[in-house]
Amino acid sequence: MFGSNQPTDQQVIDKIREGDQKMLIHLYKRNVGPIRSYILRNNGDAPDVEDMLQESLVILWQNVHKEGFVLSSKLDTYLYAIAKNLWLKQLRKNGRMHLSDFQSDHSPDLADTTEEYNDDKYAILSKYLHQLGETCRDLLSHFYFEQWDMEKIAQQMQFANADTAKAKKYQCKKKLESLIKQHYTAEELL
Repeated sequence: MFGSNQPTDQQVIDKIREGDQKMLIHLYKRNVGPIRSYILRNNGDAPDVEDMLQESLVILWQNVHKEGFVLSSKLDTYLYAIAKNLWLKQLRKNGRMHLSDFQSDHSPDLADTTEEYNDDKYAILSKYLHQLGETCRDLLSHFYFEQWDMEKIAQQMQFANADTAKAKKYQCKKKLESLIKQHYTAEELL
Protein backbone atom coordinates (compact mmCIF):
# COMPACT_ATOMS: atom_id res chain seq x y z
CA MET A 1 0.00 0.00 0.00
CA PHE A 2 2.76 2.46 0.99
CA GLY A 3 5.76 0.26 0.27
CA SER A 4 8.05 -0.47 3.17
CA ASN A 5 7.56 3.02 4.62
CA GLN A 6 4.98 3.81 7.25
CA PRO A 7 2.21 6.10 5.98
CA THR A 8 2.22 9.68 7.20
CA ASP A 9 -0.63 10.88 9.41
CA GLN A 10 -2.06 12.79 6.46
CA GLN A 11 -1.95 9.69 4.25
CA VAL A 12 -3.80 7.72 6.94
CA ILE A 13 -6.44 10.47 7.22
CA ASP A 14 -6.83 10.63 3.44
CA LYS A 15 -7.29 6.85 3.25
CA ILE A 16 -9.87 6.93 6.06
CA ARG A 17 -11.78 9.65 4.20
CA GLU A 18 -11.73 7.41 1.13
CA GLY A 19 -13.36 4.68 3.23
CA ASP A 20 -10.29 2.46 3.60
CA GLN A 21 -11.05 0.41 6.71
CA LYS A 22 -7.59 -1.19 6.55
CA MET A 23 -6.31 2.07 8.00
CA LEU A 24 -8.29 1.38 11.17
CA ILE A 25 -6.57 -2.00 11.49
CA HIS A 26 -3.24 -0.24 10.93
CA LEU A 27 -4.05 2.33 13.64
CA TYR A 28 -5.28 -0.41 15.97
CA LYS A 29 -2.03 -2.35 15.72
CA ARG A 30 0.05 0.79 16.05
CA ASN A 31 -1.76 2.03 19.18
CA VAL A 32 -2.94 -1.03 21.09
CA GLY A 33 0.20 -1.11 23.28
CA PRO A 34 0.10 2.41 24.76
CA ILE A 35 -3.69 2.37 25.17
CA ARG A 36 -3.61 -1.07 26.81
CA SER A 37 -0.90 0.10 29.17
CA TYR A 38 -2.85 3.23 30.18
CA ILE A 39 -6.15 1.42 30.81
CA LEU A 40 -4.57 -1.48 32.71
CA ARG A 41 -2.68 1.01 34.93
CA ASN A 42 -5.97 2.76 35.67
CA ASN A 43 -8.37 0.11 36.98
CA GLY A 44 -9.11 -1.55 33.64
CA ASP A 45 -8.86 -5.05 32.25
CA ALA A 46 -8.38 -6.66 28.81
CA PRO A 47 -12.04 -6.36 27.69
CA ASP A 48 -11.97 -2.66 28.70
CA VAL A 49 -8.94 -2.17 26.46
CA GLU A 50 -10.76 -3.68 23.47
CA ASP A 51 -13.90 -1.62 24.11
CA MET A 52 -12.04 1.67 24.52
CA LEU A 53 -9.83 1.12 21.49
CA GLN A 54 -12.77 0.20 19.27
CA GLU A 55 -14.83 3.18 20.49
CA SER A 56 -11.82 5.45 19.98
CA LEU A 57 -11.39 4.28 16.41
CA VAL A 58 -15.09 4.90 15.70
CA ILE A 59 -14.81 8.43 17.10
CA LEU A 60 -11.66 9.05 15.08
CA TRP A 61 -13.42 7.78 11.93
CA GLN A 62 -16.38 10.09 12.60
CA ASN A 63 -14.20 13.10 13.38
CA VAL A 64 -12.06 12.66 10.28
CA HIS A 65 -15.24 12.76 8.18
CA LYS A 66 -16.45 16.01 9.77
CA GLU A 67 -16.10 19.05 7.58
CA GLY A 68 -13.26 21.24 8.72
CA PHE A 69 -11.46 18.53 10.68
CA VAL A 70 -7.84 19.51 11.21
CA LEU A 71 -5.39 17.32 13.06
CA SER A 72 -3.49 19.52 15.52
CA SER A 73 -1.28 16.78 16.99
CA LYS A 74 0.19 13.48 15.94
CA LEU A 75 -2.50 10.99 14.94
CA ASP A 76 -1.37 8.46 17.55
CA THR A 77 -1.50 11.16 20.24
CA TYR A 78 -4.98 12.15 19.12
CA LEU A 79 -6.22 8.55 19.27
CA TYR A 80 -4.58 8.04 22.68
CA ALA A 81 -6.31 11.17 24.00
CA ILE A 82 -9.69 9.95 22.74
CA ALA A 83 -9.16 6.57 24.46
CA LYS A 84 -7.94 8.20 27.66
CA ASN A 85 -10.92 10.55 27.82
CA LEU A 86 -13.39 7.76 27.07
CA TRP A 87 -11.81 5.70 29.85
CA LEU A 88 -12.00 8.57 32.35
CA LYS A 89 -15.66 9.03 31.44
CA GLN A 90 -16.25 5.29 31.96
CA LEU A 91 -14.52 5.37 35.35
CA ARG A 92 -16.66 8.28 36.45
CA LYS A 93 -19.82 6.56 35.24
CA ASN A 94 -18.96 3.36 37.12
CA GLY A 95 -17.80 5.16 40.26
CA ARG A 96 -14.31 3.66 39.88
CA MET A 97 -12.46 6.95 39.58
CA HIS A 98 -10.02 7.74 42.35
CA LEU A 99 -7.89 10.74 43.13
CA SER A 100 -4.92 9.01 41.51
CA ASP A 101 -6.78 9.01 38.18
CA PHE A 102 -6.15 12.73 38.03
CA GLN A 103 -2.42 12.24 37.79
CA SER A 104 -1.57 13.55 34.37
CA ASP A 105 0.86 11.59 32.29
CA HIS A 106 2.18 14.98 31.15
CA SER A 107 1.91 14.31 27.42
CA PRO A 108 2.09 17.85 26.01
CA ASP A 109 0.16 17.05 22.85
CA LEU A 110 -2.89 15.73 24.73
CA ALA A 111 -4.36 19.06 25.82
CA ASP A 112 -7.49 20.07 23.93
CA THR A 113 -7.55 17.11 21.53
CA THR A 114 -11.12 16.35 22.57
CA GLU A 115 -13.83 18.63 23.86
CA GLU A 116 -14.99 16.64 26.89
CA TYR A 117 -11.81 16.70 28.95
CA ASN A 118 -8.85 18.95 29.41
CA ASP A 119 -5.79 17.48 31.12
CA ASP A 120 -4.73 20.93 32.30
CA LYS A 121 -7.87 21.18 34.46
CA TYR A 122 -7.26 17.74 35.92
CA ALA A 123 -3.68 18.69 36.69
CA ILE A 124 -4.86 21.87 38.44
CA LEU A 125 -7.44 19.98 40.48
CA SER A 126 -4.95 17.29 41.40
CA LYS A 127 -2.31 19.84 42.43
CA TYR A 128 -4.62 21.66 44.81
CA LEU A 129 -6.24 18.51 46.18
CA HIS A 130 -2.75 17.40 47.16
CA GLN A 131 -2.22 20.67 49.01
CA LEU A 132 -5.24 19.99 51.21
CA GLY A 133 -4.78 17.97 54.36
CA GLU A 134 -5.25 14.22 54.20
CA THR A 135 -8.75 14.36 55.71
CA CYS A 136 -10.06 16.85 53.14
CA ARG A 137 -8.32 15.11 50.27
CA ASP A 138 -9.78 11.72 51.23
CA LEU A 139 -13.25 13.09 51.96
CA LEU A 140 -13.53 14.93 48.63
CA SER A 141 -12.12 11.96 46.75
CA HIS A 142 -14.63 9.58 48.37
CA PHE A 143 -17.56 11.90 47.70
CA TYR A 144 -16.86 13.18 44.19
CA PHE A 145 -14.84 10.45 42.53
CA GLU A 146 -15.91 7.28 44.31
CA GLN A 147 -19.45 8.62 44.82
CA TRP A 148 -19.83 7.45 48.41
CA ASP A 149 -22.80 8.76 50.34
CA MET A 150 -22.35 10.75 53.55
CA GLU A 151 -23.27 7.80 55.77
CA LYS A 152 -20.48 5.67 54.30
CA ILE A 153 -18.00 8.55 54.48
CA ALA A 154 -18.90 9.20 58.14
CA GLN A 155 -18.46 5.54 58.99
CA GLN A 156 -15.22 5.01 57.04
CA MET A 157 -13.60 8.25 58.18
CA GLN A 158 -14.88 7.96 61.76
CA PHE A 159 -16.98 11.13 61.84
CA ALA A 160 -19.73 11.33 64.48
CA ASN A 161 -22.49 11.12 61.84
CA ALA A 162 -23.44 11.99 58.24
CA ASP A 163 -24.19 15.62 59.16
CA THR A 164 -20.69 16.06 60.55
CA ALA A 165 -19.24 14.55 57.37
CA LYS A 166 -21.40 16.87 55.27
CA ALA A 167 -20.24 19.94 57.20
CA LYS A 168 -16.61 18.87 56.82
CA LYS A 169 -17.13 18.28 53.08
CA TYR A 170 -18.46 21.82 52.74
CA GLN A 171 -15.42 23.23 54.57
CA CYS A 172 -13.02 21.18 52.46
CA LYS A 173 -14.70 22.17 49.22
CA LYS A 174 -14.52 25.85 50.16
CA LYS A 175 -10.86 25.46 51.07
CA LEU A 176 -10.14 23.83 47.70
CA GLU A 177 -12.03 26.54 45.82
CA SER A 178 -10.12 29.22 47.72
CA LEU A 179 -6.75 27.65 46.88
CA ILE A 180 -7.62 27.44 43.19
CA LYS A 181 -9.07 30.97 43.03
CA GLN A 182 -5.83 32.38 44.45
CA HIS A 183 -4.04 31.32 41.27
CA TYR A 184 -6.70 31.10 38.53
CA THR A 185 -9.61 33.17 37.30
CA ALA A 186 -12.96 31.58 36.49
CA GLU A 187 -12.33 32.17 32.76
CA GLU A 188 -9.05 30.24 32.90
CA LEU A 189 -10.87 27.23 34.28
CA LEU A 190 -13.65 27.13 31.67
